[in-house]
Amino acid sequence: MKESTKEVLSHPVSQAEPFVENLFFNYRAFWLLFFLLLTVFFGYHASKIQPDASFEKMIPTSHPYIENLQVSIAATCSRCGRRTYAGAR
Repeated sequence: MKESTKEVLSHPVSQAEPFVENLFFNYRAFWLLFFLLLTVFFGYHASKIQPDASFEKMIPTSHPYIENLQVSIAATCSRCGRRTYAGAR
């Protein structure tokens, strides 16, 4: 059983663990300040986002169906001059 413990401790990952552990736990104030500044930075930039979900920006204007719809909406009646809409006869 003692040999299996030595094998585990001699593994390269096990040798790296104290370094990583010391890196984080010995410099707690640095990491706290780092993540606090990172949070403030991202929070500031997130507050500047202005979503625009207007219908005109969401439809694919170059699609043939939409082009046909726009043409039919803009069409006018030849007899009375009023606008006609898709399907109106």
